[in-house]
Amino acid sequence: MQSLSRSYWHPAINPSPKAITEVADYDGNSDLSVICTQLSETHTPAQRKRIITDWCAFFSRPQPVERLWIHFRTPQNLFQSICSQANLKTLYINGSAIDDVSPIAGLKSITHLYVGFSSKIKSLDALASLQTLLDLSLENLQGVTDYSAVGKLAHLSRLTIEGDGVASMKKAKIATLEPIANLTQLERLRLTWIDVLDGSYACLSNLKALKHLDLPSSRPKDEIKLILEALAQLESGNVLPTRNA
Repeated sequence: MQSLSRSYWHPAINPSPKAITEVADYDGNSDLSVICTQLSETHTPAQRKRIITDWCAFFSRPQPVERLWIHFRTPQNLFQSICSQANLKTLYINGSAIDDVSPIAGLKSITHLYVGFSSKIKSLDALASLQTLLDLSLENLQGVTDYSAVGKLAHLSRLTIEGDGVASMKKAKIATLEPIANLTQLERLRLTWIDVLDGSYACLSNLKALKHLDLPSSRPKDEIKLILEALAQLESGNVLPTRNA
């Protein structure tokens, strides 16, 4: 059983296969890792454009891919093509120029999703349609404050929302944690480098199934004490420093 102290996407848990750039190098495996942008040092502008076009065409057709890693800046047209893969189970997007998330409704079988460093995303409403989702990670989405759609993912067992505590040192802003309190099946919750705009964490007491909880160092101590008293199954996380795995 996977430890709740580590993300599904941790390389020690689920390492990605060797990344490829050309569609021609795809071997038909169900796991696929792609680097098709940020190629200015190795490819001409015409080559870079052709590579993106090839991958868009590739993903516009049914493929045997079930787990997909897209590295670097994913453009909107590539994202839209990927979202036509109805059999895709896990998707990792590490940086994007996505400004419209609505095509994601096409991912009918998705269980694990990571979207990071995507400043153009302004709304997460389309995520509410992903009722197969078990694990969601959203990192450094600086254009988003409303996470109410996340609270509609009834089967979610793992959730991470965080800012960028390494490069830009920018916190993710969350209007309120109230929607997250609806996720009664959550076992792992990681909220780090964030700013909760209404200032309250008290609603997390409703998450009775939680076994792992990470919160910002600036968390209100009085509320945290009450939360810990309510979460009898909690085993690890930075709120329990002496009991971390």
